[in-house]
Formats: sequence, structure tokens, C-alpha cells
Amino acid sequence: MPGKSRKTLNLAVVGASGRMGQELQRLAAESGGAKIFTRLDANSSWPTERKTIDVVVDFSSPQGLAAAVTWCV
Repeated sequence: MPGKSRKTLNLAVVGASGRMGQELQRLAAESGGAKIFTRLDANSSWPTERKTIDVVVDFSSPQGLAAAVTWCV
């Protein structure tokens, strides 16, 4: 919509080092509408601040998804 500014989405990418995680990071950088706030993999620590992340995208494993859901709620 003309005249409206778009908010940049802050993303958390779970499985960031995998093929899909890397592709998402590339697309986010190209789009300008999303910023990778945190990259998470199997041994990563989840950030303590939830308010700064708008979207969690998971391309990991069942265990990674369970951790993401637990963190989100």
C-alpha cells in the first residue's frame, strides 16, 4: 500500500546451518523486509528476550521443533 511503511520482521531460524535455513537467510537478506535476529542449531542457546522476535521458522528436527514450541509458549 502506498504511503504505508512496512515493519521489518525479526526472525529466529531454527536449523540455520541446514540447506533450508541457509536459503531462508539468503532470501531474508535480499528482501529487506526481514532480519535474522538469531540463528539456532542443535547446540545453540535460545535467547532470553522473546519480545524482539516476531517469527520463529523451524527447519530442524523433531527435537528442535519441540524446543522451539516450548520457547514460544
